Amino acid sequence: LYSQITATNPARPGDILILYGTGFGIAGVPPVPTGQIPVDASPAPRPVVTIGGRNAPVLHSLVPPGLPGLNQVAVTMPAGAGAGPVPVVL
Repeated sequence: LYSQITATNPARPGDILILYGTGFGIAGVPPVPTGQIPVDASPAPRPVVTIGGRNAPVLHSLVPPGLPGLNQVAVTMPAGAGAGPVPVVL
């Protein structure tokens, strides 16, 4: 079940986190043409992700359907990333 990460609902080691962002480079493989809305999920290059300075294994990286210019990356929360707000770097 999806839920937002908050101070009262923190991510725990082993949790799968879904991250969204822009500016990840190539938009899909093959690339979604500029100005077009992706109809289906399209695989995207996998970024290196760290959370709290620890490697977060990437499960998938894609361009979600219907959301032009957006990337979705699923990662596993690493052990030892710390408690409270920690940096997430892609």
